[in-house]
Amino acid sequence: TYNALREEAALRNGEPIPDYVPFTNIALADTFQIHEDGDIPDLNVFRENNETIERQKNAPINVVIGNPPYSAGQKSANDLNANQKYPSLDKRIAETYAEKSTAQLKNSLYDSYLRAFRWATDRIGDQGVVAFVSNGGWIDGNTGDGVRLSMAEDFTDLYVFNLRGNQRTAGEQSRKEGGKVFGSGSRSTVAITVGVKDPTKSGFELHYRDIGDYLTAEDKLGIVDSSSIETIDWETIAPNKEGDWLNQRSEEFETWPAIGSKDETAKKIFGKLSSGVATSRDAWVYSSSLKHLQDDMQVFLDTYSNATNSYNSEESSYPFKNWLKENDHFLNGIKWTDILQKRAQKNEKIELDMRFTAKAYYRPFFPQRLYRDPRLMHRQYQLPSMFPTPEHFNVGYLQPTVGANKPYVMFAVNQIPDLNFYGSEGSQFFTRFTWSPLEVDDGGLFSEGDVVKQGEASIYGKVGEVVDGYVRVDNITDEIKALYRDALGADIT
Repeated sequence: TYNALREEAALRNGEPIPDYVPFTNIALADTFQIHEDGDIPDLNVFRENNETIERQKNAPINVVIGNPPYSAGQKSANDLNANQKYPSLDKRIAETYAEKSTAQLKNSLYDSYLRAFRWATDRIGDQGVVAFVSNGGWIDGNTGDGVRLSMAEDFTDLYVFNLRGNQRTAGEQSRKEGGKVFGSGSRSTVAITVGVKDPTKSGFELHYRDIGDYLTAEDKLGIVDSSSIETIDWETIAPNKEGDWLNQRSEEFETWPAIGSKDETAKKIFGKLSSGVATSRDAWVYSSSLKHLQDDMQVFLDTYSNATNSYNSEESSYPFKNWLKENDHFLNGIKWTDILQKRAQKNEKIELDMRFTAKAYYRPFFPQRLYRDPRLMHRQYQLPSMFPTPEHFNVGYLQPTVGANKPYVMFAVNQIPDLNFYGSEGSQFFTRFTWSPLEVDDGGLFSEGDVVKQGEASIYGKVGEVVDGYVRVDNITDEIKALYRDALGADIT
């Protein structure tokens, strides 16, 4: 490009075409790493490359343009290839995007493209432009509220051209999203974002354009090709204090009781809520057939046992994770998550015990057998207090998590729900009851006189009944019961 521009300039000026000159400002480097505090350049092996890097690090840069990669982490624990850590850069994300976000899970804020936004925004200093083609999930996602709030402080003007193309939606919404801008290489929303820092201007202005519904990828690229900042009909949006841009919440919303909340001080209907079970190894621990489940789990645990015994017999001096890379025949389709690796490294034995088998809803209207050994589950969240054993009945509402792309729907389920019961964005379960381990006799929470009945629990059982050492506890809060009784009468149950 450099020599082509020089040639064009010579032709315009009627000058001889200049000789080819190597462009000396290309540096092979991990951009994030070379700007880490304390990073030490290699001054011997790649001397010229590192001289270029050091020169660029010291140069004022006021424009950053790019298409950063989209990656929030390795696709599978079996990749054994967790994302590179950048302590200084990630600290900046923690201080800005994560600090301002109200989301419970903030791992996605360390996605490569958001790291690129944070790095570039800081790199241009007090004046300049950042222009990226990137994943656009942060524009309206729940976790992205901290990104939006930070950008309103980082820039004086922000231009966001939403090209849509989110294929993680379904039905009519998926058709509206239109073609994938990068073809088969993209399933996410794609957006062109231009952030401007103008030291002569105060405040923040958000300029937004949605490309429209039902457009093919070719339609979208044609519109982009014929558009410029000056010709696009921008919509000016005034963000609210919560960082909502597109679907701004009603101020009245904050006055309503929550269905459920982890905030102990919040006014809420259900005392406890839980995500669905996250196994990290669905293909092994779920099955329609009890016999197939038993066979699969035996293969799984035999592989785990053989790897564990082999590793510990070698008395290896390095972590199990590193050992596994050299002994990848033990992968055998098994997801060696961090928790399982730690158990293997500690030489922990895990034997097959079909008493861990429970009924679960893997997907809507698709009950399965689940092998529920807590040592093999990635996360069970609050579900053990809701379904402690197969004998303990419960029922509740399950809905997609906030910000999910699937159309909103509410299910009633009476078995353990899977985390991705209704899609890849997760689920929240609001249970009618919980089950608490029974404490009896003097000073106990419940005494034998409180036992309503022993035996199989049912939906018709009462609060306080005891089944196999657990007592049924009402999960509707006293505060909500009082609110409804005050409004509608004392006979509201």
